[in-house]
Amino acid sequence: MPDPLPPSFQTYIEKGWGRRAGRGTTAHAHPAMRVRFTAAVTQEDDWYVARCLEVEVTSQGLTVESAVAHLREAPALYLEDASLQEVPPSPILAPLEVEVPARRPQRRPRRSPPPAPHSDAGTGA
Repeated sequence: MPDPLPPSFQTYIEKGWGRRAGRGTTAHAHPAMRVRFTAAVTQEDDWYVARCLEVEVTSQGLTVESAVAHLREAPALYLEDASLQEVPPSPILAPLEVEVPARRPQRRPRRSPPPAPHSDAGTGA
């Protein structure tokens, strides 16, 4: 079961914002078509962020599964007001290997030499 949606997103869905008046949550004025999109999921702090690569939408969740589950509705909401003339092409996914400089070990700060013993020998007292 997916984790609960963030409060702002939950309110957005409950109130039906972003949907055309009279269409409701399931009725569509036009026949629906099934489109396959690609999701990229990354972890940011305690959240997993799912991004749709063909359409610029994102969602989040506490698990990978919940982030993807939350993302499923986002492209449809995004495209509801836009006419989808053609299916966006799937991105070409290619591994990328990059050489980066190794981290230098941090140098420890030098410790000051111990203070010289105080001597009264040269004062003639």
